Amino acid sequence: MIVTHTKKWILDGLGQLLDTIGNVQRYYNPGLSVAGIIVN
Repeated sequence: MIVTHTKKWILDGLGQLLDTIGNVQRYYNPGLSVAGIIVN
């Protein structure tokens, strides 16, 4: 579960975080998943 705010710079960081999660899935843990994203 990822909790974030709606400001643009935070959403840019969220994209980077999802890219990182994708890399972890690809190389280390294919079963890793994001349960959801909560925008606060």
